[in-house]
Amino acid sequence: MTRPDEKEIEKFEKIIESIKQLEKALKIKIKEARMNPLDGIMKMRKKIIKTRDTIKRLQEKEKKLLKEIQSKCKHKSIIETPHHEGIFGINPPRRICLMCSIEEVKQDDKWGCGYKTLREIPIRIVTIKEFYTYRESSNLLK
Repeated sequence: MTRPDEKEIEKFEKIIESIKQLEKALKIKIKEARMNPLDGIMKMRKKIIKTRDTIKRLQEKEKKLLKEIQSKCKHKSIIETPHHEGIFGINPPRRICLMCSIEEVKQDDKWGCGYKTLREIPIRIVTIKEFYTYRESSNLLK
């Protein structure tokens, strides 16, 4: 058996190097093939779910804080709308506290205020349109 000359050894080393590069490329292709193309979408979906959970948790916290504010409020800044005709008939008067945004509808037609929480005398009687404007602006507290 004869020994290979330098050119053959060099040629053989180039072939080995080419094989190594092909193996490396093949490993990358196999890895890519194993990866699910939906992985990126699933990661985004998980972020959305996590964000929704955070929003829900913050909304629950907001409700607790609002209830606490409403329970401590003295309800001194109240506006009221008189009864008015609506789509389904006559709607009773309603009040809203401008400080804590608690709202109440008159409960009965008997003599007296008919309110359980907002019993103070209103600072102003407003139209239903104006009342809804105050309700929308009080949503900043809600």
